[in-house]
Amino acid sequence: MWAWGSGGNGVLGTGRGWHEPNPVAVDMTALGSARVVMLAAGTHNLALDDQGRLWGWGANGVDQFGDGITDNRWTPLPVDIAALGAARIVELQVGDSFHLIRDDYGRVWAAGAEWALYPDAGTSVIPTYDGLTELDLSALGGVAVVAMAAGSRHALALDANGAVWAWGDNSAGQLGSGTLDPSAAPIAVAMSPLAGASVVAIATGENHSLALDDTGRLWAWGANEQGQTGNEENAPDIVLTPAPVDMEPLEGAHFVWP
Repeated sequence: MWAWGSGGNGVLGTGRGWHEPNPVAVDMTALGSARVVMLAAGTHNLALDDQGRLWGWGANGVDQFGDGITDNRWTPLPVDIAALGAARIVELQVGDSFHLIRDDYGRVWAAGAEWALYPDAGTSVIPTYDGLTELDLSALGGVAVVAMAAGSRHALALDANGAVWAWGDNSAGQLGSGTLDPSAAPIAVAMSPLAGASVVAIATGENHSLALDDTGRLWAWGANEQGQTGNEENAPDIVLTPAPVDMEPLEGAHFVWP
């Protein structure tokens, strides 16, 4: 593993807090001979190795690693995933002060700040999950989650039917529900403008969200005070439901997905 950029809180995993303008080696001593097969990066980082072990380093002020300790981690250390049982990790996503894990049983787990329950960014005390916690996905009606995305204080899930679900902070409309109401449980994103198309990929920014449909169109919603949603200049500062991104500069090209 290699890292570069701001080194605060141990996020580069080198054992030092220095900023690094060029790639430097992450200290992988604890991993032994294991190889990393999956990464997720943010204010803290996660790495899955080829033995199924999870490692974490970086900011840990709200117990992101679920071990009851809030000291920052300066190099990769093991993350307790015993709650998963025999399940294998198939996806990692890191938000601002939380992360999400999807396993091959179709379950989604969270650790870190309970951002969904405390959407006010001014809250001085952010409660944390008691270790790795399985999220309630009953709203999906048993349809499997196939992809996730984590923003600053919100998250998205894509189900096998091409529907998008969102939860967490909604102060900038990033849940795409048509309101500014936050939600602690997944709610359906208002995807009616897609007119029958299915979503095949999702992504999040700090306070906005993106979806790619199976016709190659890109949709965006949420914070737009700096043009994050790619709409015309006179678009509102908050886009409450998915709106098409202006693709004219691409001269007819479409986004593609694996």
